[in-house]
Amino acid sequence: MKNGRLILPASILLVLALSGFSSVAIAESEDLSRGHVLLLEHGLQLEASVSPSATGIFDTARWAESNFTTAHFITGGTYPDPLPTGLGAVPGIPWSRIQTQPHTAPLFAHEVPYAPSLVRSQVQDEQDITDQAILDGIKIAFDRIHLEWPDVMVNTSHGPSVSTAAMRNYMQFTEPDSLMSHRYDLSGHGGSPTDFYDALGRYRRLSLDGNDGTGTEPIPFGFYLTTFHFDTDPGPYHSESKIRLQNFASWAFGAKYANSYVYEKTEPGGTIDSDLFNGLGTSSPTPQFYNVAETNRQSRNLGPALVRLISTDLRMELGQHEDCFFNTCFGPVENELPVRATAWNATVDPYITGVSATNLGSKNDGLEGDVIVGYFESIDESFSDPGFENDPYFMIVNGLSDDSGTAAETAQTISLDFDFRFSGIDSLLRLSRDTGLIEEVSLVSDGGSLYHLDLTLDGGTGDLFKFDNGATFLGATVGNANFAPLIISPPPPTPVERTWNLNGTGDWLTSANWNPSEAPNINTHTAQFGSVISSPRTVRIWSSSVTAKAITFDNSNSYTISGTSGSVNLEADAGNATIDVLQGSHQFQAIVNLLSHTDVDVAASASLAFNNTLNLNGTTLTKTGDG
Repeated sequence: MKNGRLILPASILLVLALSGFSSVAIAESEDLSRGHVLLLEHGLQLEASVSPSATGIFDTARWAESNFTTAHFITGGTYPDPLPTGLGAVPGIPWSRIQTQPHTAPLFAHEVPYAPSLVRSQVQDEQDITDQAILDGIKIAFDRIHLEWPDVMVNTSHGPSVSTAAMRNYMQFTEPDSLMSHRYDLSGHGGSPTDFYDALGRYRRLSLDGNDGTGTEPIPFGFYLTTFHFDTDPGPYHSESKIRLQNFASWAFGAKYANSYVYEKTEPGGTIDSDLFNGLGTSSPTPQFYNVAETNRQSRNLGPALVRLISTDLRMELGQHEDCFFNTCFGPVENELPVRATAWNATVDPYITGVSATNLGSKNDGLEGDVIVGYFESIDESFSDPGFENDPYFMIVNGLSDDSGTAAETAQTISLDFDFRFSGIDSLLRLSRDTGLIEEVSLVSDGGSLYHLDLTLDGGTGDLFKFDNGATFLGATVGNANFAPLIISPPPPTPVERTWNLNGTGDWLTSANWNPSEAPNINTHTAQFGSVISSPRTVRIWSSSVTAKAITFDNSNSYTISGTSGSVNLEADAGNATIDVLQGSHQFQAIVNLLSHTDVDVAASASLAFNNTLNLNGTTLTKTGDG
């Protein structure tokens, strides 16, 4: 090893057991950085930041359901030793960690037996890398890990505020194996998270330039993804389309690993809550858990190809959004182009002459969303068939997302036009996200060398292609299950009923007031106000509005739903919203907004009063029952 980099003679064959591959022989190049070599060994990394010390339990069965590849543990000088039980029998599941004390031993004594399964060691987090003393400490830690654990990838992580100049100085001085950053902001007009894309683009460029800045030896980069919310945020949390977009946009930009922050709630009373589970631990998964598990499954099926590719270009065909100011809209305008992205045009592609999108639903006012086009080639010429060393690959990502939209609700048809000229090409090859197999994609002939493809993709989702020019698809052949596809069972039905369990006045959005411990606040939830109260009680909506598909009152004592700064939104994911009054006299003192057609059934001798504004919003309210 030299300067933290593996140097192997070009004639040596490095045998790597790739994730999802049978063992294959790979000719090692001196231009392939240490980080890329290690990812070829370990495979595409889908980490999640886990904290089993919060509950003392790491449920390996639940972990297997999640389809993450690697558990990322936080460690420190007073590490509480959950690792051996959490990782199972030696050598345990793949894991990574944050080393919070840079000058301590690379591994604690209880971690050493599990070292063969350690993938990545992150030295602290978001340090001040303009401080030379801190840089000195990082380099000491990197060098020790390289020396004692040469199969472990090392890096630090830095937020978006660190300057590019500081990053380049840090890279040249410490020589990390990879880069890591985050941008916990998925907002943007037209479902286009411009700041998130800009951060991806920045680290894409830094990683391609490599530690010495010349671009001769690129290093990989990864990104922390957002699977958390603050306990003051009532939700709804990140939608399926946003979850998909975080992952597939990262792959299109050339990332080689991602870390979902966080997996479970880190500590009792902590301000950061997980999107994936209700309360502490992992016993009560949310719908987002199953959305992440499916996204991970699809990403892992692309992984064996993605780790063998390197980004050569990133382009965007921008979508549109309504230009609105308060309640006045002025018509559609184009989404903002991220600073570190370039608009797609036909001159950058050997054969694609046109890219356009059609929104198949009503999200984003029916306007088309972005299309991301990521270009790649083999990370090492020896991986490609002779004569196809610079064979182009491309990933098409449907960039339409919505804060509450499912992947299906934000689907788009993306139309690709081709002119293959004299190449003789008339089809594509695609690595299936679903099966992990290479499949031929037939194109529609438009005469001569002209063809087109109408590709329907769910919101936030991407497909990886190459032109069918006779070369194989990086380590796989058509119809050959080299990629060991991941098959997971359909997720179990997620509980949608939330029952008020406080015999007193309380806030609707306080999770502890409900059973299970999550406030109903999405358009699949039913809020049940039942037998727990022994006298009239008030349920307050203080901080923001709430959403439910159904509300049921079933108590002879009265419930009052009050609110001055928030309203009750009745919205159904499918069918009609409902209010059922089985007994008692109850009232809404908060504003009620109907966002779906709503059926109200009031039993005989029961009553329901709307003592504030009832906004129909163009929907129909149907009253039944004798009350």
